Amino acid sequence: SLISLAQARQLARLVINYEPVTATLSDVDIKTAVDLHNEFRRSVKPTASNMIEVAWDPALARVAREFTQKCEYNGFLVLKPLNDYSITGYSSVGRNTAIFGLSEAITGWANERHRYTYGSNHCPRYCGNYKQIIWAETYAVGCSITACKEVFGPYNSGPRNLIVCNYGPGSSWSTPYISGPSASACPTGYRPKNKLCSN
Repeated sequence: SLISLAQARQLARLVINYEPVTATLSDVDIKTAVDLHNEFRRSVKPTASNMIEVAWDPALARVAREFTQKCEYNGFLVLKPLNDYSITGYSSVGRNTAIFGLSEAITGWANERHRYTYGSNHCPRYCGNYKQIIWAETYAVGCSITACKEVFGPYNSGPRNLIVCNYGPGSSWSTPYISGPSASACPTGYRPKNKLCSN
């Protein structure tokens, strides 16, 4: 009888001695990831009146780790593991994925801004990663990076670093923020700080 897709993947992994190695992100790595996100958030054009400063969330990072350890990637989505996002405590969780280094991945997602027009909230090509980075209501991020001997999916390749960053709460298809003077309309409990709304 034919084997299932899951069985085929398992056999393939055994054949290539599949041993993914997930990096433990250092405090410097975490600070770099958070700082990069906030830099892109404060530099939006037009400026944002309600953009919240993001902070690191270990719970989001743990869920990201479960994704990257599967070494499965289809360009936009990583196949979902058995347990869901409810453990993070967010009503929704956004997710960006890439097969680069962490800083390169975040910068690459942000470079989608060249395709995005705020006035029409439209991109001629995909720019969902960028819209997630600049989603004003997002206040937390957590990332993981796994060195995969093989990345499974439509873009199968040799050794790659698989990156996942999760965001809480996640974005939607709406306009990502309200334009206006930077941090001039911060949500309740937040105050202006370096062009962002900080608590």
